[in-house]
Amino acid sequence: MIIYHKIDNFIFSLFNIQSEDEGKLIEAAKQFYSFQGMEPTVSISEGLLKIELNEKASNQANQEFRKVLDLCNSRQFEAAKPLIESIIKDSPQVSEFHRVYGQILSELGDNQEEAQNELIDALKWDPNNEWALLMMGNILVKEKNDIDGALKYYDQILETNPEENITLNNIGAVTAL
Repeated sequence: MIIYHKIDNFIFSLFNIQSEDEGKLIEAAKQFYSFQGMEPTVSISEGLLKIELNEKASNQANQEFRKVLDLCNSRQFEAAKPLIESIIKDSPQVSEFHRVYGQILSELGDNQEEAQNELIDALKWDPNNEWALLMMGNILVKEKNDIDGALKYYDQILETNPEENITLNNIGAVTAL
């Protein structure tokens, strides 16, 4: 698996790096993407952070994830929570697993900071995960009344999908506040 992140303010904020120090970014990426005894190859070239991982495919994780989604669709978030935690422990490299976990935590009313942390992890694995970006923006508006912060995440969606209707609707709603 290869993950690319555009080098910009957004990527530095995802990794909680205050300065635009590319060396610190590489080290943070190596630390985050190391799992199960495997360290990624991380480099910067042509304005992109490139992370190369050796990925183990897990068909079982995908089957278990379908169970989690079924439970979530039935609003059985308490039952889904331990399943998704187990899946992430074995397969932390899947963005959508973190996104769904963040949504479960948010739906349960658990600590919204934990929900945000999971969504940030989802974005570290896939910076274009539109649902994770949208949820981050929504949580920032709803829980913290942080419109500027929310717009930062909504804008990331519009960079790759400028006509995304849900995002445009949310921008309209929050800017009307």
